[in-house]
Amino acid sequence: MNKQKKIPIIIYIFFIIILIRLIFYYNMKEYTEAFDTSSYFQNYEGSILKACIDEQRTPVYPTVYKIFKSMCGTDDITYRTIILMQEIVSIVSIAVLYKTFQSIFSSKKYVYILTILYGTCPVIFCYNKMLLTESFSISFMVMFVCLLISFNKKPSIKKNILIAIYTFFLIMLRPSFLYITVYLFIVWFLLFLNKEKRKQAIIGFALLITIVRRGICI
Repeated sequence: MNKQKKIPIIIYIFFIIILIRLIFYYNMKEYTEAFDTSSYFQNYEGSILKACIDEQRTPVYPTVYKIFKSMCGTDDITYRTIILMQEIVSIVSIAVLYKTFQSIFSSKKYVYILTILYGTCPVIFCYNKMLLTESFSISFMVMFVCLLISFNKKPSIKKNILIAIYTFFLIMLRPSFLYITVYLFIVWFLLFLNKEKRKQAIIGFALLITIVRRGICI
């Protein structure tokens, strides 16, 4: 007689997280415009395709708006779509963080508790409903940290390149992420002191300098 496979606990956890979010969102506006939302959308004058960057805003979030605007037509539908995208990215970040916790903690109890704490954080709920860069910033930063942890456990050129691309993406999403470059310079310097990881450090330094110069030029 074949034994039925048990449903993994994490499936129940994700179901609970999504249910809590839906209940929370049911009592909120479908989206919230801040006083400076228009500076990312209607008032944004830059264009990545034309290599023209607005002095006030970095291009990632305005580009997301333009892409969905071209598909959706009206601002209302565009805003709803962006909010949905922010929630999807947020859910993906929970899954990535869960896998990272698994690689760090031997106890499943800690993995489940920390996943629930992040997945049900009310502050994140609020940002996911706002038409600002905060939602993407939190989600993508969490995934970036997970990438760094993965690199630390098993360095590779592929991950090194991915870190550089990801860093540039974050800076283009939100200028305040420039501080990440300082942290990375420290990381690559410490790796350089390790003979076994010196090659990875040199590649990291070269990529990081390229990213910083490119970011300053933009």
